[in-house]
Amino acid sequence: MKLLYKDEERLVFSLGGSERETLLRLLGTRRHLPLKPRKLSNQGSPKTLQEAAEDLHTASDRHQTEIFQTLSSWLENPSQCVPEKVGHTFTLARGQMELVLQAINGIRIAAWEKMGAPDMEENFPEHTPLNEACIAIIQVTDRLLAQLLRSLEEKGEPS
Repeated sequence: MKLLYKDEERLVFSLGGSERETLLRLLGTRRHLPLKPRKLSNQGSPKTLQEAAEDLHTASDRHQTEIFQTLSSWLENPSQCVPEKVGHTFTLARGQMELVLQAINGIRIAAWEKMGAPDMEENFPEHTPLNEACIAIIQVTDRLLAQLLRSLEEKGEPS
């Protein structure tokens, strides 16, 4: 994913070769890497806390699903993700970038949680096929997030 152009209103990226399909596949991991429910404080009755935790998890899951569906629809929209001879030209309004970053970071966090949320420097996860797949997902999303964040910092047209 390479930044081609940006101005105050939009960013235009080149998605080379299979990058669009890779992004769609990453978004497809959503159903296999659900985010874990968040815990609430211990204040309140156990029944109230459990109901609140369930409501929070349902709302969070619905929000994540909407983010992934929205980004997928942008990538599948031929007026926003224009097919080229090799790859695609993907245009985002400035306001859409936040959603893209949230979606990709959500995938990264879910892969990390699927491995048991290990401290990757001190307690590297054991070598299993699932953990190896999660590590690959984390590496791809790390690079993608770095590219996207760098594109926000670059001035004008990249060289």
